[in-house]
Amino acid sequence: MFCRLMSSIHVQESLPYFAEKTPLGRCEWTRGSDNWMYLKNALPWAELQGAPLQELGSAVIFRAGCYEASKQIINEQELAKKLDGSNVYQMLSTLFIAYRSSRGWRVAFAPIQNTAEGVKVAIEGQELNAKGQELILPLEGLVGDMIAQAKKSRRIVLPLESTPLDLSTAPSKGGSEYAKNDHVIALHGGGSVGREIAEIHAGYLHDCNKPVGVVYELTMTNLDGILPKNDSLANTHAVIRRVGLGGVGYGNFNDVGAGGYFSGVGRARGEVHVVAQKISAKHGSKCSVRA
Repeated sequence: MFCRLMSSIHVQESLPYFAEKTPLGRCEWTRGSDNWMYLKNALPWAELQGAPLQELGSAVIFRAGCYEASKQIINEQELAKKLDGSNVYQMLSTLFIAYRSSRGWRVAFAPIQNTAEGVKVAIEGQELNAKGQELILPLEGLVGDMIAQAKKSRRIVLPLESTPLDLSTAPSKGGSEYAKNDHVIALHGGGSVGREIAEIHAGYLHDCNKPVGVVYELTMTNLDGILPKNDSLANTHAVIRRVGLGGVGYGNFNDVGAGGYFSGVGRARGEVHVVAQKISAKHGSKCSVRA
């Protein structure tokens, strides 16, 4: 499904952008940040605008919608206004959490919240990554809660054996190769919702003449090197990285970087959604994001 956004723009007094029918239900977004931010700054900034920092899924929906609404615009100033920074690298609340289960390495995807503990994790990760070190945290407390949330949302997968993961965005019977991949589905939200958002992403990329969607991530070999099996922390701690959505001028807009450093920066946006609702997954189904 490629979420087609209507060109008509409407303003509401609370959050300036909204979409009534998406895989997440009704979504509302803040305006994008003017500056590029670290995660430690993006978390509280988004809350001050009126909503938690966006996850990968909502960022994809917003980007695809802005792109569709801007197709007929030629004036560069009007185009920039319509896109509102959605086409550049996006700072997300989504984290990559790699840990050893009784059956070996597993990767969980879950959002970090704007709490004192959440911001502390972002600060610690930035300081360590800036020195070339890894953020490795205990499998309890905040990390344990995030893993439990990932299990509930069906966002736990095996690590990649090699990177990058290149998948076709071409529409086909039963969906694109990109949107049918378990890893991509987990990244975009997990379960049927993640599958639908991944199809939106594939449709957008294909429409932008990107035949392949790309995922960069730490592999099983990378993880074994970071936290060897004989390490005293091997079974009690997790390796934490940040997920980001590639954009124009910073990486490539057809990639999802699921192994990003906390010392990286991106454009921030707040998002909130209400009551997920089942919608058709056919390519070309319509929903509207308005501002």
